[in-house]
Amino acid sequence: MSEVAQAPHSSPDGHSPQLRFPEFSGNWEEVPFYDCLNDILDFRGRTPLKIGMDWGGGNIISLSANNVKNGYIDFNAECHLGSGELYEKWMGKVKLVKNDIVFTMEAPLGKALLVPDDKRYILSQRVVAFKTKDYIDNLYFIQLIWSNKFQNTVDRLSTGSTAKGINQKSLKKVFVNIPLKPEQQKIADFLTAVDNKIELLRQKQELLGEYKKGLMQQIFSQAIRFKADDGSDFPDWEEKRLGGCILENQKSQIQVNFVSDNTERDDVNIYPFFTSGNKALFTDSPIVEGDNIFLSTGGIATINFYSGKGSYSTDVFCISSVSENTRFIYYYLLSILIKIDRKLFYGSGLKHLDKKAFRKIITTLPALPEQTKIANFLSSVDSKIEQVGKQLDESKQFKKALLQRMFV
Repeated sequence: MSEVAQAPHSSPDGHSPQLRFPEFSGNWEEVPFYDCLNDILDFRGRTPLKIGMDWGGGNIISLSANNVKNGYIDFNAECHLGSGELYEKWMGKVKLVKNDIVFTMEAPLGKALLVPDDKRYILSQRVVAFKTKDYIDNLYFIQLIWSNKFQNTVDRLSTGSTAKGINQKSLKKVFVNIPLKPEQQKIADFLTAVDNKIELLRQKQELLGEYKKGLMQQIFSQAIRFKADDGSDFPDWEEKRLGGCILENQKSQIQVNFVSDNTERDDVNIYPFFTSGNKALFTDSPIVEGDNIFLSTGGIATINFYSGKGSYSTDVFCISSVSENTRFIYYYLLSILIKIDRKLFYGSGLKHLDKKAFRKIITTLPALPEQTKIANFLSSVDSKIEQVGKQLDESKQFKKALLQRMFV
């Protein structure tokens, strides 16, 4: 594509998408990805932090690959803040402006977002910024970057076995199909509306999670108490040793690598198989049934609850309770999971749960009827979170299908 005729045109040798707005026709032109760009900001890891400058606080936000999620900035990951002096010194090299496209070059590879506002941002490690030419609509262009075709191409050209990355030399080998700008804008408006719905669901899920955390803090500190069905008060909570409240199920002999990596139920693998992570696999035979808690014993503390027939790996401590409400015990352990991780996991390399110390935990528990009310209430909140999560997953799958059919 020449500098004189920069804008794409309908090409007889190009391609057209499967799903298209009816007012547009003709093929899209295939062009080198880099022909769509005016400039690329890349500080090649030489961030002011790395070369010894004093950040000194302030409101300059440094974005690394950890902060870049598809469509939004993750401020839960560490963002370095710098001073105005630092910003002025480096603004010509790494300054970002609203609607610049920030793209991760490695760890994780291929995430992208539009700079959302006029706050002062600069690039940090493992990211670049794309400044596009006038004939490119950035809202369209970032959707193209999120598409399976572009992501698969980037993945194919990447290097590295564990932490995959791509360099600019490899990016220059990428070709993309570009329609005229009016069609770009129509596609962008439609997909942005879908993204807005996804973002609202993501925020709702996040807010429900925070709401649940707050409720659990108040419940287990007894700031919130439940009433009996007749309106009377339940008895005071009693101090108990955790080991006397739980029933320890048999130790599993099944290692994770002997189980299929199937993360979906199928006709054979119908029972969830819990590991030291948060995601369950599935297997064809159960070890336990009923209400059970699955607590990791290696690495970091994770916890799951399942009601029904299930199985678990050698690095999972499976417990239940006869004298107490098992689901209530699960919520109690969930409320102190950070403490369990910090105080009961030991080891210089891979840390492991100290089961003896776990059994010695002294806790204060309500009577069984109040436990049941608490467990049912928190379970209803979990159901709402799960429902929103399902809607979020369905919306993401819908968006993924759109990207496959609207981009070529």
